[in-house]
Amino acid sequence: MRNHLAERPNARDAKRNYEPPQRIRLFHEGRLHRPFVYGRIQHVNPETSARTYTDDTSKMLPIRLWIKGDAYRLWGLLPMDRHIIGLDDSQRIYLLGSDRLGHDLLTRILYGSRVSLSLGLVGVFLSLVLGIAIGGISGFYGGIIDTIIQRVIEIFRSIPASLYGSHCPPRCPPTGRRSKSTSS
Repeated sequence: MRNHLAERPNARDAKRNYEPPQRIRLFHEGRLHRPFVYGRIQHVNPETSARTYTDDTSKMLPIRLWIKGDAYRLWGLLPMDRHIIGLDDSQRIYLLGSDRLGHDLLTRILYGSRVSLSLGLVGVFLSLVLGIAIGGISGFYGGIIDTIIQRVIEIFRSIPASLYGSHCPPRCPPTGRRSKSTSS
């Protein structure tokens, strides 16, 4: 079984809980190599059943890009089987470590942030297209059209700054103080 980054976010390996992050390395015994991680050796304390991990410096696991792995759907639409990063061996890669159930934390973070990252990419793409189109019109026609477009852009750019200043809530009165009512 191949391990790869951005695999199913619920994939877990209960035998690898709380594994610390693996460092990506470029040098082994003073010589430059392609990016790799060391294999891990797991030690279980017989008295406490606590697991500790040490790097096995005799086992270099090269990191591969766009590795073929389990099938999935990109954004729930496009069927794919390529993954960003992974290992050829049966070893797992934990670049940010694992949680108590053996989930790869980096995979879970990427999976959880996919909507935000996708919306950010869409926003950047739309602003690029609009900027090119509006800038092209402004530069092509010039004159009064250029002046109008530039003033409209300046108005739009000034709106957030003025909104932040005018919509700040007034300072809240300090809490914990109550006025004492006097009774006669």
